[in-house]
Amino acid sequence: MRAATSKSANRGRPPLKSGEAKRASFNTRLRSALKEHLEESAREAGRSLSEEIESRLERSFDRTELLGGPEYEALFQMMTAAASVIETRLGQSPFSDPEASAVARNAWRQIIHNITSNPLEGEVVVEQLLIVKEMRNLSLPVFPSPKGLALSQSYDEWRRDQERYLREVDQYEHQMIEYKSVLDIFSQKQLELADVANEAATTGLTLPRHR
Repeated sequence: MRAATSKSANRGRPPLKSGEAKRASFNTRLRSALKEHLEESAREAGRSLSEEIESRLERSFDRTELLGGPEYEALFQMMTAAASVIETRLGQSPFSDPEASAVARNAWRQIIHNITSNPLEGEVVVEQLLIVKEMRNLSLPVFPSPKGLALSQSYDEWRRDQERYLREVDQYEHQMIEYKSVLDIFSQKQLELADVANEAATTGLTLPRHR
């Protein structure tokens, strides 16, 4: 009776480790080729088929987080799909062939252009365009012609026109100074954005390149 009891106690799965949650059951159907591929990978890793599937599912979530989230993962998948078409059509890799590289850069720019915000709608650019438009519409004051004095205009009237002209010139110059000051601020902002882009590119290029 003792031997039977001992044998019965050793049956089934080993007990869970402390703090380890019980695994939930999940049934699914797989294509034969995929199942064989998973079984082969499981044997190489010394895991069961269930453990192999679980490991790959966990890594899929880790990959999404590593790439910055689902939006960035989708972007990289689009760029990879584009590169695959280029390699199939041209028989060359964008990383080694100049022509394939030019085509890939064109395709990638189109992808990024279509799925990201329009930079021309940014606050800095919009404000700059508005100021440039206002500057173009700002007319330089017209100097009062002395011909009016020779015809019907009195000297006092002509002097008043001159004074008004000088005030308008002063307002014009003051407005242009304000425009320039604001444009200088926007130019500094553009430089800051360019610095962010350079830092981002430099950081990205420090990562290993796989060829």
